[in-house]
Amino acid sequence: MKASFEKRKEIHTARLDLRPSKDDRDLEIYVSHLKEEDCFLYQYGEDYSEELEEAISFDSDYVIYYSIFLKDTDIMVGYIGILPLEDVERSGDLEFHIYKEFRLNGFGYEAATAILDRFVSGEHAGEKPNLITATIVHGNLASASLLEKLDFTKVASGLRVYYDHGNQKVAGICAYEKRFMPAG
Repeated sequence: MKASFEKRKEIHTARLDLRPSKDDRDLEIYVSHLKEEDCFLYQYGEDYSEELEEAISFDSDYVIYYSIFLKDTDIMVGYIGILPLEDVERSGDLEFHIYKEFRLNGFGYEAATAILDRFVSGEHAGEKPNLITATIVHGNLASASLLEKLDFTKVASGLRVYYDHGNQKVAGICAYEKRFMPAG
């Protein structure tokens, strides 16, 4: 499911404007929030490092990234994206991050509902998906609650090994999925 940046349109909800993400406009704000305590761990399942930070980019022909802005103030409150899964036809992996000071306002749910509606309609890739997945760090109760409100089902939990400056570390993860009726 490939969606080029030029074809993505803004998505508007009651309180939010979801705009196709751009590195030159959005990336510095996003990365500055990741440096807050535990944010990088909750977002990526590992500790913050400059090497990982340098690998972050919104500029992709394959990932459908949107920056989330408040309609009334034009302040960026997070991002949401869907990464097509290479090994599963007509599928994607949902990613989202709401900045700490904007959490518990329903912005994650509002943005996720909007992007999933657009993705499920087939508007982005010209075909409807069969499966959308999401992976979160164990203990991230807010994200787990959000996924459950979106009718995702927890399908697995386990450990993810990563390396921090040569030291092996482990993070607990939980996998969720939402299946759709086959297209056609």
